[in-house]
Amino acid sequence: MTRSAWHRKPKPNKQQGQKSEVRRPPIIGAGSSFNLKPWWVSDWWLLDKQGHSSDVVCDVGIVGDLAIAAASIRGNSHRIKGLRCEDSFCLTTGATGEEAPFLVAVIGDGVGSAKYSAYGSTRVTDLFATKLASRLSEADELEEQLVDSALAATAEEVQEAVKSWDSDDYLAPPEDPGEVSPA
Repeated sequence: MTRSAWHRKPKPNKQQGQKSEVRRPPIIGAGSSFNLKPWWVSDWWLLDKQGHSSDVVCDVGIVGDLAIAAASIRGNSHRIKGLRCEDSFCLTTGATGEEAPFLVAVIGDGVGSAKYSAYGSTRVTDLFATKLASRLSEADELEEQLVDSALAATAEEVQEAVKSWDSDDYLAPPEDPGEVSPA
């Protein structure tokens, strides 16, 4: 709904000859700069030069009796500068040996100061989610101690796995892994 639609004058109620009140959303704080300029006539929503700015990335689904929705939105400063969203998430599912379904949800906050932040964030969340789901699927039941152990083992495995990549992957560093700083 446009801003002007929220600020309409009350319309007369034809049945009773009275004016009805227009509901307005509450304004909390100073408000956002998001709607200050029309995005289509400004440089507010610049696209990333490498493509896929990831303005809105979402995934929705169910596993067992659990409904899940996840989303990531590119921030204003990244839009203005024409940079992609560097955050990521990965949702994956699995089932225990007793066929009990489970969900693994992993989120990654990209580090904007790192040259390959978008790739690193996506690679880590994907690796962690898929490796953890695989590891947990080997169990008959998901007990806290087993999950904690699987988390630690997966973190260790992913720390090693992210040190290598295929340079043909989208957004992957073109350099050899030994030449790229993890910071």
